[in-house]
Amino acid sequence: MKRTFKLPAHIRELHRQWKTGRHFVKGQPFHTFALVHRNRQFINAEMRKLVPKPENTTALEIGPGISPVIQGLPFKEYFLLEQSPGLAKELQRTVEGETTHSRVFFPQSLPSDYAKKWHIMDGRIEKLNFGQNERFGLVVANEVFTHVLEKDRMSAFRGISEKADALLVIDRPVVRLEDVKQNVIAQARQMLEKVAESRPLAKLVGTVKIEGISLEEQERAANAMLKHPLSFAKMSRQQMVDFGPMADYLDRNGWAGQLLIVEDMVVLKARRKSL
Repeated sequence: MKRTFKLPAHIRELHRQWKTGRHFVKGQPFHTFALVHRNRQFINAEMRKLVPKPENTTALEIGPGISPVIQGLPFKEYFLLEQSPGLAKELQRTVEGETTHSRVFFPQSLPSDYAKKWHIMDGRIEKLNFGQNERFGLVVANEVFTHVLEKDRMSAFRGISEKADALLVIDRPVVRLEDVKQNVIAQARQMLEKVAESRPLAKLVGTVKIEGISLEEQERAANAMLKHPLSFAKMSRQQMVDFGPMADYLDRNGWAGQLLIVEDMVVLKARRKSL
């Protein structure tokens, strides 16, 4: 009888945390697209194209983490929806100027009335809690849908589009399963190389971890990835976003949109035709 392969426990836990938000309970552990200076400049330019006069409208950013991108334009008001209560509090303290040791990337010198323009809320994209008639001039979701379960993505996307006059969505795009499989194999080989490089240090100091995971676990995971690359590829592919249904939905509902490829990300920008 053929045994069914089961992903290693810590890999399954990492995937669960990726989808449930557990990664973000204490903060933002990932280096995102928007943290790179040239990408931030690109985002600012695209927001300006969507909203030529930001001072006359409001902006909502879903999942800003430590680097809200909407601060790049002078909007009349800023709204942030952050799923990590800890980060939401840190964002609030930063805009109020209460801390000089914040990890949040805001200007060094904030105007005295800056905090009045910012509204920071604790919540998730799947459960928007705004008034029926409340709308924003721009809604931004930067690397957010990757953390949403596939079955919930379109309902979440419809939810934010109903609240927006313009949309900017950035995320990792879905690719062929075979390509993901080959990437899994390459990643596993890199992991084994790192383990081998760390062995001499482990003999000297004892326990050595790579990204918080012991060498033994890293080695077991890498060997499992090489033995069952398709299983790992299917899990990894769930973190990629299919922009096709989103673009089709906007096209059917009175939006003018465009898909751009920037590095290894896809950018969906759109504006209501009626505006």
